[in-house]
Amino acid sequence: MKSLNSNEIHKNIKKFRILAISFAVFIALLSSVMIIRTTSSLDNTSATKIILAGRQRALAQRIFTDALKIDNAVRAGDWDSLEPVLEELQVTTNDLKSGHTQLYQGSASLMLADADSSERRDAFRDIELPMIQMTSSSEELQTLTISMIRR
Repeated sequence: MKSLNSNEIHKNIKKFRILAISFAVFIALLSSVMIIRTTSSLDNTSATKIILAGRQRALAQRIFTDALKIDNAVRAGDWDSLEPVLEELQVTTNDLKSGHTQLYQGSASLMLADADSSERRDAFRDIELPMIQMTSSSEELQTLTISMIRR
C-alpha cells in the first residue's frame, strides 16, 4: 500500500511540475508579447515624429526654392510664371504650419511646462524662432507676389 501511495505522490508531483512549467512558459510568453507591443508602439511614435521632422525640412527647402523662382521670374519679367509658383508657395507654407502644429502643439510630451529645464526651453526656442521667421517671410513674399501679379 505504501508503494501505491508513493506512486500516486510521484504522479501528483509530476503533474504539479508540468503545471508549474506550463504556467511559467505562459507568463514568459505573455511578458514577451507585452514588451514587444510596448516597444513597437514607442518605435512607431518615434518614427512618425522623425518622418514629420524630415517633411518639415523638405517643406522649408521648397519654400526657399519657390522664393528663388519668384525672384528669378521678377528679374526676368516673366509675370505669367508667378501665379503657379505663388500657389505652390501658399500650399507649402500651409503644409509647414500644419506640420509644425502637429509636431509641437499636438503632442503633450513636446509641450513646455514650468518645470522644464532651461536647455529644453532653449532647444524649443531654437526650433520655434526659425519656423516663425520662415512662415512670416513666406507670407510677406506671397503678399508682394500678389501685388506684382495684379500690376
